[in-house]
Amino acid sequence: MRACLLSAALLSLLGGAAASADEPKDALLLAGSGPGIETDLTDDVGEAVTFALGGDKGFRALPKEKVQAKIGYLGPNKPGDCLFDTECLRKVHKELGTRWFVVVRLSVEDGQYRVVVTRIADQGNLDVAVSALVPRSTSDLINKLRALVGGALAEPMTMLTISINEKDALVEANDVKLGQGSISRRVRAGSYRIRVSKAGFTTFEATISCVVEQPCVVPATIFREQTPLERPTTASGVSPTTKTALVATGWAVTAIGVGMLVTGAVFGARSTALNSELAEVCPAGGVCTIGRAEADQKVTDGRDAAKLFNAVGIPGIVLAVGGLAMALTGHLLTPAAGQGGVTVTGVASPGFLGLQAEGRF
Repeated sequence: MRACLLSAALLSLLGGAAASADEPKDALLLAGSGPGIETDLTDDVGEAVTFALGGDKGFRALPKEKVQAKIGYLGPNKPGDCLFDTECLRKVHKELGTRWFVVVRLSVEDGQYRVVVTRIADQGNLDVAVSALVPRSTSDLINKLRALVGGALAEPMTMLTISINEKDALVEANDVKLGQGSISRRVRAGSYRIRVSKAGFTTFEATISCVVEQPCVVPATIFREQTPLERPTTASGVSPTTKTALVATGWAVTAIGVGMLVTGAVFGARSTALNSELAEVCPAGGVCTIGRAEADQKVTDGRDAAKLFNAVGIPGIVLAVGGLAMALTGHLLTPAAGQGGVTVTGVASPGFLGLQAEGRF
């Protein structure tokens, strides 16, 4: 059977009395129209459910005329568009400043009442909606609505867990102090601004939206604050005397090395020349044109020259390179008043500590 939408609306007072200024303000809107739905039914059911909620939940309803005027309700045949527009109802809920704003929509479906109960919240994701089919009995309808509306009024809760790496850090949610260290609390579903702070550490801030009965976890990590190093330091730190000695020694060693290298080169050339002469006068597989004694002497002289090259020339190369490096190091490590040199500066920032080197030549 095609459902018939109810178009009557009712807002009842708890015990017929309006809520005082310092008490919470609530609203229960019962709406619907169609064949089989009488005005007396909506009046009786609305009053009975509101009265029951007053005893069970402390429900304090605003005068129905005030809410009807807000939503533009003119009667069962002219309920207005706002009645079936959730965002319009949310706007009215905020303008009235109500704590609970519940809408009950009725229709007739296959000989039964189709009941849809919606609790309008400040945010759409926090709305609570339940529905049921109820036999066409006034007492059954009242009892079912009492249970459905009571369930819709239960605060939607979730578990908020904030894990922190510093156990004595202060935890705040929506500017409310929750305590220190990691925390788990059951809270109402909604958005929370999380702030974790500790003296000498960076501050953690985040906004999270917690959904009904779903884990809401915030891992918060804070770091120790770092300050930039104010004074650069030089890598050497040597005195002028040490610098002069280092440079002088380096150049002296270089000179010695170069001298040994030249001497070694002379003996190396001598060894090569003797080997060439011996190869000419005593070709391989041929007859020597000089005497044996002379040939043996050339061989001996060539070997001695080669030994002197290895003993003097090669160490000379090492000393020359090492001395040059020592002299250059002496010049570079201690820059002279705005001249060339190497400067090493400490650099520090949150999560980083290092050195920065600058060379000027």
